[in-house]
Amino acid sequence: MSGRGGRLVTFYSFKGGVGRSTVLATVAWILASSGRRVLVVDMDLDSPGVHRFFPDIPGLAPGLDPDLWVRRQSGMLDLLLRYVARRARGGAGEDPAEAADQILAGLGRYIIEKLGAEYREHGGDIHLIQAGYADRDYSRHLIDLPWNQLFVTGPDGQSWSPFLEKFRERVCADYDYVLVDSRTGLGELASISTMSMAHLVVNCFGMSRQGMRGAYELTRSARVPVLPVPTRIELTEPRRAEVARQNYRRQFNDRLPPWAGDPDTYWRSVEIPYHHMWALEEIPAPLSSVGDPVVRACEHLAGLIEYGASGQAGGWPVGGLDTVPLRALDRDRHTSLQARALRQREPAYSHLLVSFAELERPWASWLAGQARELGFEVIEHLVRAAKPPAADDGAAGITRDVGINGDEDPTLEANRLVSQLHEKAEGSFGVVPVLSWDYAAAPVVGPLVEQLRGELTPSKDLCLLPVAVYAEEIIGRPLELNATRLYDLEPHLASQVVADLLGPPLRDAPPAGPAGSRRPAGEDYPGAVPDDPVRLAAQALETALRRQDPHEIVEQLLRGGELALAGYRRQSARGDFSRALERATDEERTSPGPATDPTRVAYRLMRARALIGLARAAVTQLGRSELSEQFRQWQDDLERAWKLADPLWADQTHRSAALRLRTRVLVVRADNPAMSKDEFNVAWERLRALIKAMTPRPPTPIATELATSVAECLLALARLGRSRRRGPDGAVSESAWREQRTGYALEAQELFGVNRDFAGAARATIEIGLIRAERFGESDGTRDLVRDQVRFAYQDAARYMDRAGPDDLSLPEQHEILTGLGLAETTAEQAKRTHLRALTRARKAEGIFPNLAVRSYYHLGKLSEDTERYEYFGWAISRWSNRSIGVVEEYADAFLADEVRDWIHDERYDRAFRTRAQLAVGPEAAMRAAVRAAWTKLRLGGQHREQDVAVIAGWLDKRRVPSSATQTFIDRSFGVHDAAELSFALFVDPVSRRHRR
Repeated sequence: MSGRGGRLVTFYSFKGGVGRSTVLATVAWILASSGRRVLVVDMDLDSPGVHRFFPDIPGLAPGLDPDLWVRRQSGMLDLLLRYVARRARGGAGEDPAEAADQILAGLGRYIIEKLGAEYREHGGDIHLIQAGYADRDYSRHLIDLPWNQLFVTGPDGQSWSPFLEKFRERVCADYDYVLVDSRTGLGELASISTMSMAHLVVNCFGMSRQGMRGAYELTRSARVPVLPVPTRIELTEPRRAEVARQNYRRQFNDRLPPWAGDPDTYWRSVEIPYHHMWALEEIPAPLSSVGDPVVRACEHLAGLIEYGASGQAGGWPVGGLDTVPLRALDRDRHTSLQARALRQREPAYSHLLVSFAELERPWASWLAGQARELGFEVIEHLVRAAKPPAADDGAAGITRDVGINGDEDPTLEANRLVSQLHEKAEGSFGVVPVLSWDYAAAPVVGPLVEQLRGELTPSKDLCLLPVAVYAEEIIGRPLELNATRLYDLEPHLASQVVADLLGPPLRDAPPAGPAGSRRPAGEDYPGAVPDDPVRLAAQALETALRRQDPHEIVEQLLRGGELALAGYRRQSARGDFSRALERATDEERTSPGPATDPTRVAYRLMRARALIGLARAAVTQLGRSELSEQFRQWQDDLERAWKLADPLWADQTHRSAALRLRTRVLVVRADNPAMSKDEFNVAWERLRALIKAMTPRPPTPIATELATSVAECLLALARLGRSRRRGPDGAVSESAWREQRTGYALEAQELFGVNRDFAGAARATIEIGLIRAERFGESDGTRDLVRDQVRFAYQDAARYMDRAGPDDLSLPEQHEILTGLGLAETTAEQAKRTHLRALTRARKAEGIFPNLAVRSYYHLGKLSEDTERYEYFGWAISRWSNRSIGVVEEYADAFLADEVRDWIHDERYDRAFRTRAQLAVGPEAAMRAAVRAAWTKLRLGGQHREQDVAVIAGWLDKRRVPSSATQTFIDRSFGVHDAAELSFALFVDPVSRRHRR
C-alpha cells in the first residue's frame, strides 16, 4: 500500500438509534484535531445523514441551504451505479479491476473537501463522500442496484469485490483514516461495509436484548478485529444498567482484540452514556463541553483506533491504550462554528434586566458580563428584603434609575420597575431572575413575576428567562418558574448556555469593550454545582412506580430515605424507610422458594436496610434515658435487622452478604450518642466477633468483597470508643485507650486504601484527627503539637477526598473534611479560606443539605470581626429559622455560644431561640440552649429582661427539665457571679421571690 497507508474503520450497529453516526462524527473531529486527514464515507444509503455533523461547506453561495447542497452532490450510490453500468457495457471479457480503476479515476469529484476547517492549521482535515444524489429517483436507484454484480468469484472459489478493494486502496493511500458509516442490520450494505472493506469494525450497540444479540453475532462472525462499544447507557437506572453491563461483558470479553488491553479498563473507557444534549440535534464535537462524557469515551475510542492502526505493518500490537484528546477551539472559532451548526433563536429583545439577591451578586455580575459581550444592554437589579442603608445608595452594580426603595409597596415597586423598563427598552426587553432562596423570599419578587407574566404574548414569549444557580428544588415552587440550569457546568459550556438562552439581540450592537478584549469564557464563573440527587431519586421512583417494578420501587424508596437522612429531613426519611420496609416484607412473603432463594434474599436485605435506616433516623432524637420510647424503638429496629441475617449466615453462599449486613448494623450502633455501658459492651463484643469471622486463619489476604466490611468494623470500633473514656471495662488509661482506637482507625485506613476505597480512607483519617483532637485539653504544652497532628490528619483526608472524586464522597462528608481542616488551621486567614471552601460546597446544594451552610456561616462568623461577623451569624440564624433544620447535638450546643451574644439583635435572637428550642436534640440539648438564651437576655439588658427570662423559665418547666440538671449545667458552664445571677433569674419568681420549682 502506497501513500499514507491509512486504515479503513467501519462503524456498525445492528439496530438504529444507538448513536452510531454520532460516535463516528465525534471520532472524526477528534482525529482531525490531532492532525490527521480523515475521510468520512456515508454508506448508510437507506438513511443518510452523517454530513449534518460537519457544517462547513467551502465556497457555498450565500442563501443556500448547506444540507440541501450536500444532498445534491453525487456520492457512494452514484459510484456503485456507474461501476455496475460499466460492467454491463463491458461484458464478461472486461477485467473488473480495470473497470474499477477507470471509475475511481474521477473519485475526487465525489469528495466534499475541507469540512474540518477549524483544525487545518494543525494539519488535520475532514473530507466527506456522502450517500448519493438525493433526487426523486434516489430510492428507485437504491432498490434496483444489483449488489451481486459488485462481486466476482476467484480461483479459490471465494467471492470478492474488485471495485471495493480498489476503492479501499485508493482512499487509504490519500487519508490517515477512512471512517465508514454502515447500514444497520445484516443486509448487503452491512456485509459490504464490515466484511469486504474494513480493517477494523467499531460495533455500536444499545442495551436491548435484540441489539446486543445482533452485535454479538456480527462480532463472532467478523474476519477483522471488532471493537464492541456500548452506547446510550441510561445512568438514571443504575441497577438495570449494571445488569446490562454484566450481560454484555460476559458475551464480548472473549471477543476483544488482544491489543484492547484489560477488559475492565476497556469497558470503563469506551462506554458511552446517554446525554440529552446529543439527542436534540446533530452537534459537532468541538461544540461540546469540556469533560462531556460522550466525547471523553470517543477520545478513548480514538486512542484505541490509533493504537491498533500503529501495528498495521507487523500485525496488531498488544498493550494498553492512549487517549486522543479533542483540541479545544478558541472562543471566536467556537462561536463561528456554533452559528453555522446549531439552530438559532430569533432576536426578541435588546435590553435585559438581571434581577438578583445580594448573595447571588457574583452570578449576576457574571451573567451581565456575558450578556454585554453578546451585544445586550444590561440593567442590574438588586432586590432587598428591607430598606438598605443610606450609604449603599450608590453601590456598584445597582442602576440608580431603576433602584428600589425598601419602604415602597412591593406591587407598586414592581409596576414602576416594569414601566421604566418599557420606557428604556421601547417595549422590547427580557428579564433574567437569578433564582435562589433569598431571591424567592424578597417581597418584590412575587409581584414582579406576576407583572412580567402579564407582559407575555405569543410574540413576546421569551420575556421571562429565569436561571437556577443552586440545586434548590424548592426555590422555583412559590414562583412557579422553570429555570435554565447554570450550575454544575464547565465554564465554557455555561457561557454557551447563556448565549443559547438569550439568543441574539433584537438590534445590532457591538459587543462590550474594544476589539480583541473579550474575556475568557470561564473568567469569573462562580463555580460548579452538583446535580440534585433528591430530584433524580424522585424521578427514578416515579419511573419505577409507572413500570410497576417492585424491586426498583423498594430500591428507590431506600435511596430517597438515605438522601432525606443526609439532609436532616428525618420525618421524610422515616416515611420512605417505612414504605420500603412494608413493600419489601410483602414481596419477600409472597416470593416462592426457600429462604435462601436469590429473590427472597434480595428483599430480606432490603428489609434490613430499611430497619437500619429507621434506626439512623431516630438516633439523634434519643435522650440519655434508656427508657425512652425512641430508644426502645431504636434497639428493636437494629435487633430485627441483626436477626434478618440469621438464615443467610447459615448458608455459605450468602454468608458474605450476612457479614456486610451485620457490619452496617454495628456501625449504626457505634454512632448512638445515648449508649449505656451494657449497650456499649454488646456492640463492642459483636464488632470484635464479626472481625474475627471475616478474617481468615491462618492470616492470609482478606477477600476483596469482605475487606471493606472489615475496615468498616474497625472504624466502628474506633468511633464506638468515643463514648467510653477508659475502655470497655474502665481499666485502661485514657491515653492508652486513645492509642488503641487510633490503631483501629489506622488499620481501617490501610484496608480502605489497599482496596482503593478512598472515600472510606478519608472517613478513617477524619476519625484519626478527631481522636487526636481529644488531647487538646491535656496541657498548654501539647496544644500546638496536637493541633499540628489534627491538621495533618485532615490534610490527609482532603487528599483522599480529591482522589475519591465527587461521586464517591457525599457532599456532607466533603463538607466535614473541609470544616475539620478549617478548625485545625494555625492562622485565622487559612482557617477562613478553608471554611469559605466548605461554604461554597454547602451552598451548591443548600436545598438538599441546608444544615451545612448554617454550620459554615457559624464558623466564618467566629473568625470574622465587626459587621462581617454580624452578617455571617445573621445569615446562619435566618437560614436555620426558615428551614426547620435538625442539627447534630454538639453543633446545636455550639450555635448559641458566647460569640453570638454581642452581635445578634435582641428581636432577631428571640426568633433564633424559639426555633432552637423547637429543634433541640433531646431535653438536655434544649435545656442548654434555653439557659444560654436566658444568659444572653441578661447580658443584653433591657427593661423587659426579667419577664423574658421568666418566659424561658416557664418553657423549661413545661418541658419537665429537672432543675438539678439545669443547675449542674449552669455551675459547670459559667463563672460564679454569672451562675448565681442566672440561677436566681431562672429559679426565683421576680414578684413573690419564691422558688419556681
